[in-house]
Amino acid sequence: MRETERAAKTIEPPRPSSCQDHRAAKTIHVPPGREDPALRRFSAEDLRRPEILLVIEVAASSLAYDLGRKARLYARSGIAESWVIAAQERQARVHRGPRGEAGYAEIRDHGPDSVLVPRADLLAGVTVPLADLV
Repeated sequence: MRETERAAKTIEPPRPSSCQDHRAAKTIHVPPGREDPALRRFSAEDLRRPEILLVIEVAASSLAYDLGRKARLYARSGIAESWVIAAQERQARVHRGPRGEAGYAEIRDHGPDSVLVPRADLLAGVTVPLADLV
């Protein structure tokens, strides 16, 4: 094994039993000296990338911030869909249809018995039952 391979980190995304389809989960290989993408802070410019299909925020202490300021940032950036999941309550607010400064056209709250399904065709088959979150 080469030195660079030994020093590299591999990050495996969690694969909880709550996900019906794991096709969207990918292994991320981080070369030595590169920032850990799981800990990276994204700029407003990063958020304007067309390949971002869905943003999911899982919140405990940051719920108000995620529902307010961050949701508005995502709408201004044109993120088609964002979910804010209140981890302890197993509830979620789903935002869809960004309208720039006006926020999102559709905002729906989901209780602990709900199953979240993203709208993006590339994520077809992916489901997140809130009751199964650990």
